[in-house]
Amino acid sequence: MTPTSGLDQIARFLRATGLRAVRTGAALSVTSPISSALSDVLSVRSGRYLTGSGYEIGAEGDERRSADRVAFLLGVQTHAMRDAA
Repeated sequence: MTPTSGLDQIARFLRATGLRAVRTGAALSVTSPISSALSDVLSVRSGRYLTGSGYEIGAEGDERRSADRVAFLLGVQTHAMRDAA
C-alpha cells in the first residue's frame, strides 16, 4: 500500500464518523463539523501516521484503528468506541 492510499482510506473512515477529511498534497486535513478549532493534519513518515504535532497514531496497514484514534482526539465517538462502552 502506498502512503497516499493509506491516507485515502483513513479519510473515508473519518468521513463516515462525520469528520471533514480533505487531502492536501501528501497530507490529510481533518476538521470537526462542530468547530474548526478541532482540527489536525495527518502525514506519513517511515510507515507511520503522524498528527501535525508529531503524535504517532498508527502504522500503515492499520488504517481503521488509526482513523479511530484521530476521531477520538477530535472528540468524535466511533462505532468501535460505542461497542466497547
